[in-house]
Amino acid sequence: MTLRDILHTIWQRRILLEIAAVVAVVVGLAISALQGFQYKAQAQVLLAQPSTAAPGDTGVATQQKLNLLAQNYARVVATPEFVNSSTATARISTGDASVAGDVAPNTSIVKITVRSSSRSRAVAVANAVADAFRQSIDRQQTAVPADLKMTTALLERPHGHFSSANPVFIVFAALVAGLALAATIALLIEMK
Repeated sequence: MTLRDILHTIWQRRILLEIAAVVAVVVGLAISALQGFQYKAQAQVLLAQPSTAAPGDTGVATQQKLNLLAQNYARVVATPEFVNSSTATARISTGDASVAGDVAPNTSIVKITVRSSSRSRAVAVANAVADAFRQSIDRQQTAVPADLKMTTALLERPHGHFSSANPVFIVFAALVAGLALAATIALLIEMK
């Protein structure tokens, strides 16, 4: 078959293409609606300790320990118990928010990421968890001498960002897939 034959065959079966286009757009819209809107807010908290600046092996070993502590804290801040306690203290509802903790590679920066269908809830929960985390570190350090005391610094205040897949892209991708499938079916029907 030549390109002209293929295009002619597809044109003869254009009703199939039109039906596929309508069905594909409806499916794309349904997928977008079912997926809903998701927002993400992220707070970053730096753990620091004065002794990490010490020269030689002592400073390096201490920084490595601090990085390992940051990994442990990242797991703790994502636990349901910590999240529920943090949001209860801040008097906010967790709702559908999900919290994840992570560490920037080879650092002592704890990243607290919250996803929710509400931008304001994502930001509020991220703020509550970050604040509770910093207060928890301070409470644990009350009897520690100042030169050994671990401190925290908020590097990034959470801002809500739209994180769902783009609905226009989903509908367009469904339309292209539907038309391609319809064209292939039209060609297979003609070859019989």
